[in-house]
Amino acid sequence: MQVLLGVHDSPASMRAARFVIELARGSGAAVLAVTVVPDGPVSEALARTSREPAGDQRRHAAAAAVLRHVISMAEAAGVTVEGRELAGAAGPAILAAAEQSGADLIVVGRTEAPDPHGHIGDVALHVLELADVPVVAVP
Repeated sequence: MQVLLGVHDSPASMRAARFVIELARGSGAAVLAVTVVPDGPVSEALARTSREPAGDQRRHAAAAAVLRHVISMAEAAGVTVEGRELAGAAGPAILAAAEQSGADLIVVGRTEAPDPHGHIGDVALHVLELADVPVVAVP
């Protein structure tokens, strides 16, 4: 079994990581943890207008830190996790990685923003609506 974990630095993502690690520990599943750094015209425009030229470097450093943390959590539990930083829009990047890796399950965290209508977040909703494999959205 191959599980793809979409993760970033939110509490819901860390709960999703713990869920996947426990699942993998019990089932022997292979885990691919991905984090997505936005790119494209909007990111480029923001970088050009930013007073801080190191913004892009900080995004990549934050992504690397998230992956190191997830890998460290997994190793402490005896689970091997491969980590990858992707570029683009999060939802489509997660779906593409799932397809390329042959994932049998995708796990993402829900949004942290309170929503009386039960909205789970744009990325999780995108993945849920378009995935060809089962998806777990961890609250």
